Amino acid sequence: MQDTLPNTLSTAGIRRANREEILRTVFLQGGTTRLQLVKHTGLTGAAVSRITRELIEAGLLVEGERVQSKGKTGRKEVTLSMAQSTAFVLGFTVTANRLSVGVSDVSGTEIETRQLHISRTRAEEVLRALCETAHAMIAELGLESNRIIGVGVMVAAASRNCVDGVVTSAPLGWTSVPVGQLIEENMCLPVSVEVRAVSLLQVEMARGQGAGQSDLVLVNNSLGVGAAAVLGGVQLAGASCDIAHLAFAGDSRPCACGRKGCLESTASGFAVVDQLIAAGKLEPARDSSRKAAALARALQMAEDGDGEVKRAFFEAGQRMALGLDAVAALLGPSSIILAGETGRQPDFVEGARNHLRSLRVTEPDFELLVSQVTSNTAVINYALERFLFSSELDLDRLQAD
Repeated sequence: MQDTLPNTLSTAGIRRANREEILRTVFLQGGTTRLQLVKHTGLTGAAVSRITRELIEAGLLVEGERVQSKGKTGRKEVTLSMAQSTAFVLGFTVTANRLSVGVSDVSGTEIETRQLHISRTRAEEVLRALCETAHAMIAELGLESNRIIGVGVMVAAASRNCVDGVVTSAPLGWTSVPVGQLIEENMCLPVSVEVRAVSLLQVEMARGQGAGQSDLVLVNNSLGVGAAAVLGGVQLAGASCDIAHLAFAGDSRPCACGRKGCLESTASGFAVVDQLIAAGKLEPARDSSRKAAALARALQMAEDGDGEVKRAFFEAGQRMALGLDAVAALLGPSSIILAGETGRQPDFVEGARNHLRSLRVTEPDFELLVSQVTSNTAVINYALERFLFSSELDLDRLQAD
């Protein structure tokens, strides 16, 4: 990024954009020098020195050891890295199989995460419990409120059903819940809300298996199915990648949407749990929190070698292959990433790979990858992306007494 940008940006806007670029570069490289920042960003040495000094004073960057500069005989440069335990973000995960609050510093180091085991049915009660947990963690960790730059919230919902922090979620049973507003009023901190599949995709694109790719689809399968896609480097919006309700012949299990044979009802974690309950392998579970516990039990049973449970995951993977094949035909991604507890389960992955091969006379023209990114990592990454690598970052607030 250059010192001079089009006249549509104010001087302050240019400085904020340059600051964002420097923070992102230091974070991703895990440590760098001012000279390397000059080369990477295209900024002048004076600009880099000014911005890094401001970030050090705000407690976001720290200076480290001196290293020999390439091509500079006898001269050593000071390394810069993200500060630890000086500024923080919060991450709330609100999904059918996970309710948690996490605290991370701006280096991405997880300080603490706490899970909640309560019913998801009453949205306001759930959000209040999450906020109460966050307040308790802040107090116990001795964090100053001005050193918390924001709260990232990751929810189980389709992208079209999460707009401006208002969430409608079939897995949670929520309709038009102002999640962002309710949390912001309680926490008195900036809040931003995103769906889980998009948050996972952002991590993969930034520093995971999707790094450097411009055409990528991520399918998250925990209890329910969600998806996000980037084509030509641009994220698809709204319902453009909502594959949960793609329906296929051969399995007539009803879906909550009113159709039959949807991936949500035949290839999801919900589908595996329901199949195993019907077979008497699991105890009946009516609400999402109990089904989350049932899925955890099924995953453990598969890991322990239970053949019937392993087969249930394998068959769900076969069904998912139909959806993956359709997505590949429609969008033409270079890679599709499977994520989530069900999505990365080995028998599920094997079923998907095997059935994809059976659907084609040649090998699939995309790479099927398996994500190892956790929900904790995804929500913290989203919070950092939204509040640290942002032109809205308020350095004055960080330095307030």
